[in-house]
Amino acid sequence: MFTFRFDQRIWQRHILALFPNSPHHLSENQIRSQIYSDLDKVRELRNRIAHPEPIVARNLAEDFNRIERLVMWRCEETASWMHRNLQA
Repeated sequence: MFTFRFDQRIWQRHILALFPNSPHHLSENQIRSQIYSDLDKVRELRNRIAHPEPIVARNLAEDFNRIERLVMWRCEETASWMHRNLQA
């Protein structure tokens, strides 16, 4: 859904409403592109975990930061909850 081909039909009109906390200095296309890139890396991590492959060589802090950014862009309250529960 976050590929370039949906820019005109979906994302240029709706991405700012769906990701209200995304950086205001980025264009709709740049936001969509960053989300696509982050989601692709999260998908890779998920696949490694789901197919019992080692993840110890990955930069897990960077993976967490990607996930946190995606959640923050969508909802600050949820990102705050996620961060609080990580520290628990």
